[in-house]
Parts: sequence; structure tokens; C-alpha cells
Amino acid sequence: MIINLGLPKSGTTTLTQALRSAGLNVADYKIPSPQNKEEDIFVGELIYQGYFDHMNPLHHFDGYDAISETNVLRDGKKVLWPQMDYGLLTVIENLYPEVKFVATTRDAEAICDSMNRWHGMGTRRLPKFNVPGLPTGWGTEDRHKLLWITGHYTALEWFFAGRQNFLMLDVSASDAQSRLSEFIGRDLLWWGVANANRAKRPNEP
Repeated sequence: MIINLGLPKSGTTTLTQALRSAGLNVADYKIPSPQNKEEDIFVGELIYQGYFDHMNPLHHFDGYDAISETNVLRDGKKVLWPQMDYGLLTVIENLYPEVKFVATTRDAEAICDSMNRWHGMGTRRLPKFNVPGLPTGWGTEDRHKLLWITGHYTALEWFFAGRQNFLMLDVSASDAQSRLSEFIGRDLLWWGVANANRAKRPNEP
């Protein structure tokens, strides 16, 4: 199992498409519910259902080879950030010693800018909800979000220091495809930019 711990707008959809090009079955953000295949359920919600109901965060992911985006930040929905839950990550590692963790990333200002232009994520939803490392009321300014973004990746580097099952992957780097391919031990038949943010910046013509 390959699990991405990157933030939204860090290249999660690019990772999904690349892994699928290698023949992997990827759970990306939402998948069919185990209870009702005609309804989709958030990947993050399934992770916590498995964690608390079965003491196994991956209980509901039989048949999947990878998970690319885990967080949930939607009005009227649970606010879930499994990629920031180190107790949960430790349980996954203990149950699945072969697991590999990837953290998609790119320039923090680019992530912040894309969040600001993505359906109110950076301008409305992040300041509104209580997110790990970014409590309710903060996040209205870019400097708040930049501290939160850089803090997340710094914490991952600290947590996984010296471990061979973790890859910090800058998706904008020229060697990103080869580094990911080597890490997962598969050829990637596609690499590029998926789900690019087309929304205009404020005051942009």
C-alpha cells in the first residue's frame, strides 16, 4: 500500500494519475461506499471508520494499492485530516510493515495560492473550520496558511527521519517521475500536471 500524506493542491491528482498509469488501483478522495456501492464516501471517513471500529485504518481498502488524498474539508461534512494524525499513521505502520508513505509537495506559496482559488478552501473553509495546526479563526491571512503548510511538511520529515518507507516528493521537480518510480518499484507511463487550478487570482483580467 502507498499512502500520500500531502496537503490538498500539492499534486495529489497528479500522483493519482501517475500511479494509475503504473497499473495501481488508487483511492482518491472519494470511493464507492462498502455499505452501498451506489454511493461514494470520503476516503478520510473510511480511514477513521476502520481505525475506530476495527482498530485498522485500512480495513475498508482491500483491493486498493494506494490512497492519494485523505483529508475532508466540506461544509456539512466531518473535518478530517488523517495525514496529520501520527497515532493513526503509527497503527498503519505496525499493521502493514510494507506500507510506503509519499508526501506530495511543491512551493508553499504555490500551494497557498491554489488553495485560495479552489472553491473557497483557502479564503473561507480553512479559516472557518478547526483544522489540525490551524485552529478556527486563523487562516484568514496567507502568512497563517504558509506557517501551517510548511509546518506540516517539517513535521513529516521529523516523524519519518531516517526511515526508508517515506518519500518527500516535489511534484514540480525535474526528477519527480524517476524518484517516484524508483520508490514504488514500478514504471510510470504518465507524468504531468493533472487537475490544474484554472481559477483566476483576485484582480486578474
